[in-house]
Amino acid sequence: MVDEALRLHLRYTIEIVEAFGICPWAREARLRGEWRRRVLCDREPDIEPTLAAIAELVADPGQPKVAILIYPNLRISPRAFEELATRVRNAESGCPVFVSATFHPDYPLDTRTEATLVPYLRRSPHPSLQLVRASLLDDLRAGEGKVMFQGNLPLPKVGISEQIASANRAMLERVTPERIEAVYRDILDEAERIRGNLKETEA
Repeated sequence: MVDEALRLHLRYTIEIVEAFGICPWAREARLRGEWRRRVLCDREPDIEPTLAAIAELVADPGQPKVAILIYPNLRISPRAFEELATRVRNAESGCPVFVSATFHPDYPLDTRTEATLVPYLRRSPHPSLQLVRASLLDDLRAGEGKVMFQGNLPLPKVGISEQIASANRAMLERVTPERIEAVYRDILDEAERIRGNLKETEA
């Protein structure tokens, strides 16, 4: 399960996130060895394993800029997973080293605004928690206030989240949801096949 979860997540990272330029620092962090991935096999939404994994990442001497916590056995709705992430944030004491974002295979397509579109592009094969080192965001904010995206899209000097949402909206208008959906569907269908095979093996 761990190896399959990592393989599927790598497919999602390369074929969706990097290929369509969804995240401005994902590819660089991966190629430079500045990201980490952890698979948490718990079946219940207990925050303690997540807090332990975050503590391990904080203590990592390599100081990864990006980390992904993957939950292949967690059968949970997007809302419930977001509540889990909120509980994790609330349990962290002091100033957190990482800023988190939720990814989930069941996020819907909502094109009403740039902000409501973001979750659709975060449909990872399994519920996942992305951790971005807060100092990385601080450095970006202290710079020119502009995040460089694939294609060097001209973006206004607004917040980082707003820049990402704006770039993703522009990308989706160029690429069309149908093209992205075809890649998504192939990855998510493979995840379902693996789950089915595992159930047969356990039976």
